[in-house]
Amino acid sequence: MSGIRSRLADWSSMTPSKYKQKVSDYKYISFDIFDTLLKRDVKEPTDVFRLVNELCQHRIEDFSTLRKEAEVHAREKKASGEVTLEDIYAEIPASSNLKELYQKEELDCELRISTPNRDLKGFYNYCVQHKKVVLVSDMYLPRTEIVDLLKKNEIIGYEKLYLSCDLDKTKAAGDLFDYVCDDLGIAKNEILHIGNAFRADYLSPEKKGIASIKVPTYYNRMQREYPDTMGADSFSYDLLNAFINNHVPRSKDKYFRFGYEVFGPLLYGFVNFIYQDAKKENIKQIVFLSRDGFIMKKMYDLLGLDIPAVYMEVSRRSLRVPSYHRNMSYEEMVSTLTVPNMTNIVELFDSFGLNADDYKQLIQDSGYTYDEQIKRDRLIEDDKFKKLFELIREDIFDNADSERDAYLAYIRQFDFSKPTALVDIGWGGSMQMYLTKALRSLGVEPHIKGYYVGLTLKSRENLGEIGLPAVGYAFDCLNREDEELESSYIGLIESMFLEQNGSVKKYKFCADHVEAVRYPYEYRTGNGLMQEAVAVGKIQDGALRFGREFYGTINAQLIHNDYRTMYCHMHDVGAYPVRKNIEQFGSFKFFNCGNQVYLASPRNLLAYVEHPKDLKKDIYDCQWKMGFLKALLKAELPYDRIYGVLRKKANS
Repeated sequence: MSGIRSRLADWSSMTPSKYKQKVSDYKYISFDIFDTLLKRDVKEPTDVFRLVNELCQHRIEDFSTLRKEAEVHAREKKASGEVTLEDIYAEIPASSNLKELYQKEELDCELRISTPNRDLKGFYNYCVQHKKVVLVSDMYLPRTEIVDLLKKNEIIGYEKLYLSCDLDKTKAAGDLFDYVCDDLGIAKNEILHIGNAFRADYLSPEKKGIASIKVPTYYNRMQREYPDTMGADSFSYDLLNAFINNHVPRSKDKYFRFGYEVFGPLLYGFVNFIYQDAKKENIKQIVFLSRDGFIMKKMYDLLGLDIPAVYMEVSRRSLRVPSYHRNMSYEEMVSTLTVPNMTNIVELFDSFGLNADDYKQLIQDSGYTYDEQIKRDRLIEDDKFKKLFELIREDIFDNADSERDAYLAYIRQFDFSKPTALVDIGWGGSMQMYLTKALRSLGVEPHIKGYYVGLTLKSRENLGEIGLPAVGYAFDCLNREDEELESSYIGLIESMFLEQNGSVKKYKFCADHVEAVRYPYEYRTGNGLMQEAVAVGKIQDGALRFGREFYGTINAQLIHNDYRTMYCHMHDVGAYPVRKNIEQFGSFKFFNCGNQVYLASPRNLLAYVEHPKDLKKDIYDCQWKMGFLKALLKAELPYDRIYGVLRKKANS
């Protein structure tokens, strides 16, 4: 039965495109208020009672249940079936002081979580301009509260407000519609009623001879459904989804909407997590590392948080290369490499601070090609690569020496002697490791704690073995036995954090300071920014708007920074993409150590049947494995298990 009620609640008697045509024949338009003109940022109206209980710190045990039961009992005592809020609270078994506190909190919650129905607001304004509008509601809240709700949400221009609790008449019984028509002095065929309740707003007026439009109580305004794949607290996850569904702008660009729905919660949750933990740790400054930290700092600044924050221009290359010295053995050099386990010669040369293009002949003579796959974990025993390394060893150290002085002078410009939060996307924490080593070489013992979106198993080697404190937000393989969530969609998530500037190569001395030297921005051509950079800019704008609107809400207050809730939409898209996600991002270009690949753009299946080796190469190159598999096979398959098998095989 509940399924039938749900379908009836969400059913609409006509499409919105026909609303204006329908109202043209009527002098008066009557609107329901709750779930029609106004929405609440909760999944169910009764979730308000749980909010009240959370905010009042549980001083009435099981308040939500008691509040629901009290309303039932109050209605049983009223012949008309309509009650006031005072009637309801009279039935709650608690002291008068507590009941007064909870009643006040309920009124405050109703005001704070109310928001206009963005899909009806424009139509409502049209009706106000062209018709006479009245509001009719079955509601126990006092008139003053409802007037405040309407004013807050800019529902203005109506002529009269009719409330069941004022008149002891209801829409559901039909007598409230009789009263409205008598009070206005109009016939039943002169008014059209619009509301979401199947019985009270659709059947009841129709029985009275009043035309009506049934609008849906709920429909998904987001780009897709986001199942809970992270095991989030169900109430917190409902609060997040209710907020986004009510607030996401429908008319904005699809990438802006994606930023609001997916990247926004992750970015906001991570930044709030940093701030809250830094407060507990008595941290005195937050240092956001480029390039991923650029949008993080923008969110931090937007929220107006009070721990001083700065932006430090660094890259793995700019920190790692100056740390090389001639006493390092081949084994030590290889162990410092920050490349994937399946890598190539271009990535390896880049990690050593050299450009592979300057050594084309040497690479060829050594028996390598640019696209040859090389296993990082086998390099120490790889005699072929060891011989090549010996040929370039002096070039590596000469380059490191030439970069070191400017690098050390640059980091001296930051005061790491005071407790510092170092913020980056992740994944192995190598920049924290290299920065710490450099500071110690300067005689500075830094007080740094790393904060990352995620920490992979590599962080145990980079950070754990030398005792550097760090925490991961969405997953943390350093401090917990977590899964490396990003592995199947690393390119997708990294694309969200792009700063629209080139990566830091090294540093140079200027007149009175040292500044970063950047590579050319890979997403800029002679004609301007590439479409990927434009799209990411819109995504980040959407994320910032989410943060601006979400901050300070009850939803944000209760969700806090729960990573399972705030990261879940990103994980859904990355690990469980739908066709819309593939269309949005599959053909995105991604630059991996100078190589341009696509996030998830496979050839057709027949091409791989004819050339199976190409499939292995394309899966390796793509930076969104789950998206690649879904785009290739299209059918609904257990892609997470398929990817798990492929990853295990590749690493074996």
